[in-house]
Amino acid sequence: IILKPEKAIYGPGETVQGNIYINLSQTFPSTTVLLKVRGREYCVFHPNDQSRLTKEHIRKRDLKSLKRGERFIVNHSFPVYSFPQKCIPAGQYTFPFCFNLPSFLPGSFDYDNPIICGLIEYHFHAELESYDKDVPCLLYTSDAADDLLCVD
Repeated sequence: IILKPEKAIYGPGETVQGNIYINLSQTFPSTTVLLKVRGREYCVFHPNDQSRLTKEHIRKRDLKSLKRGERFIVNHSFPVYSFPQKCIPAGQYTFPFCFNLPSFLPGSFDYDNPIICGLIEYHFHAELESYDKDVPCLLYTSDAADDLLCVD
């Protein structure tokens, strides 16, 4: 699965458009192509530790901090396409998508110093969920906060 938006950066209230490309070499036990959008705020305050905090500590959740907080700003999942049959046949597929970002979204943000780190980041990914417990879902996701969806 490959997810390709038309632009790399989007602002609050803008329309996000792009395509999801899927190449299946065999039948896959799913009926729906999903697009998931997630944005979160995260902050860590580490007043008694002399070691330097970084955004990588936050992303990896490798922290033994005294105070931290996380809040999801947006967390949506919506179907892009539903197949009429129970399995998706082998083949190559292209699914266009289009959705509006909420106008209240704060911009991406990244701050760190020795005792406090904070970030606001946005991700979205495409997924084929499998209804067969023995077959894992197929997923395309971004690892970096500004890889695909970065609200300015």
